[in-house]
Amino acid sequence: MSTPAPNHPPIVPGPILRGIEDLDHDDVFSERVYRLAEARVIFADYALLQHDFPQLRAAHLERLHPDLRALKSVEKEEAIAALLDRWLLRHTAFISRSQARQEVTNTPIRTTEEHVVAFRPLRYGRALVFSLRANAHRLPPQDPDLDADMPGGLLDVKGVGVAPHKTPRNDIGHANGLQTLAWSCREYIYQRIVEKLMHREGSSYQALPIYGLLDPGFDVLFDEHPPRAASMIARRAHRRPRYPQGMPVYGAPELDVELSIERLIRKYGLTSCQFSTSIDLLPLDDGMEARYSRSPVEMTVEEEAWLRDETRYQDEALHIEGINLQVTRAVQHDPARAQILDFGAFNARKRFEHPTATLAADRLLRLGEIIFPDDPRYVQPAYDLCLPDELARHPGPGEYFTFFDPLVKAYRNGECTGRQLKEEHLDAIVERVTACWI
Repeated sequence: MSTPAPNHPPIVPGPILRGIEDLDHDDVFSERVYRLAEARVIFADYALLQHDFPQLRAAHLERLHPDLRALKSVEKEEAIAALLDRWLLRHTAFISRSQARQEVTNTPIRTTEEHVVAFRPLRYGRALVFSLRANAHRLPPQDPDLDADMPGGLLDVKGVGVAPHKTPRNDIGHANGLQTLAWSCREYIYQRIVEKLMHREGSSYQALPIYGLLDPGFDVLFDEHPPRAASMIARRAHRRPRYPQGMPVYGAPELDVELSIERLIRKYGLTSCQFSTSIDLLPLDDGMEARYSRSPVEMTVEEEAWLRDETRYQDEALHIEGINLQVTRAVQHDPARAQILDFGAFNARKRFEHPTATLAADRLLRLGEIIFPDDPRYVQPAYDLCLPDELARHPGPGEYFTFFDPLVKAYRNGECTGRQLKEEHLDAIVERVTACWI
C-alpha cells in the first residue's frame, strides 16, 4: 500500500459531496459512458480515499473480508490497496462514446459493453462526475458489496473524453477530450507544491485533493508530436462557481480572492499566468493591435482609446499576464475557504517582469484590474523560498514532455511501477524543490 508522501499536509476535510444534487448546478447533463477494457490504477492516495469513503476503511473491509485479519501488516496493506484499486476502477474507468468511436485524437480505445450514466455539468469540458448511487443501478453486483448500506459519493474524473454532441479535435486546447500522463504528472506535482505552500503559510486557501491517476490503456495523438500515453485524474467532487459567462464580472469580490492567491504563490516563484490568458498590445503604423491568447481582437476607436489609458500604453509592445486560477464555489460565499483546482496553468519563475491582471467576463480583452511592476502590491519571489531551476521555466509547447517523458516511458515499459513513479520520482521532486521551505 502506498505510503503517505513525506511532510504531507493534513487531509483537506471537505466539503464531501454525496449525490449529484449536492453539485447544486442548474445545468448537469447525463450521458452513457463505456467501460475501458485495459484501464489500471497508476497510483492512488489511499488515505484520502478512506477519509472520504467510509466503505474503504480497514475496519469495514475486514468485516467483509475476514481473511484480511490474518495477514501481517505489510501484507494487509497490500491487500487493502488492491481492493481500493479495484473499487476506484469499478467506479471511474469509463470513456465517453464520442471519444471511443474515433481515432483522430487517440489510438484505438478498447471498451466493453458495460456502461454507466455519468454527469457533465455545463462547462466541464473533458471531465465527468461519477455517482456511486447511479453506478449501483448499472454495474454488476460486487461480492461482497463494499458500497451496501453506505452513504453515496461522487468522483470527479478529468480526461474521460468529449461530450456526446462534440467531436474530438486537436486544433483547440483541451478539445481532444484527453489528458496525457506527462501532463497529469506535472499537474500532480504542482498540486502537491501548492498544498504544501498553503499549509506552510497557514492559509485557509487549499488545493483540491487528488484521489489518483489512472492509465486508460491508449495513447493521445497529436498533429506535431509523437503519440503520448493517456491518463485520467480522479479528484474530489466539488461545486464550481456560478458564473453566467464562465468567469466573474469586473468588480466581483471573487477577483480580489484570485488576486490574493496569485500574490501569495508569487512569493514562492509560482504563478497561474500563461500564454492562454495573456494580453498583448502591439504597435502598428496607424494605431495598435490587441491580442488575447495570441489571437487578434477587433476594437473600435473608442475602445482603443480606453485601452491606451487603462494600460498606460506607450506605442511599444506591452505584454500583460492574466491570472488563470480556477477555484471552487466557496469563493462566492466563504472566500477564505476557496479550494484551487486544475493546476495545468501553473508554472515557476525566478522573476516576474510583466504587468499582471485579473480577468473579467464583461471587459474588453477580459482586462480586469492591472497590477503594474511599480505597484507596491506587485510581488517578486523571495530568494530563500523560490523554486529551483528544474521547475523555474515557462512551459512552452511540448516542453513539459521533455521533462516528464523519461518517467512516463519508464512506467509504460515496466521499468517502474505506478507506486514507484509516485513515491520515488514525483513525490521526490516535490520534496526536493520545496526543501528550502523547511
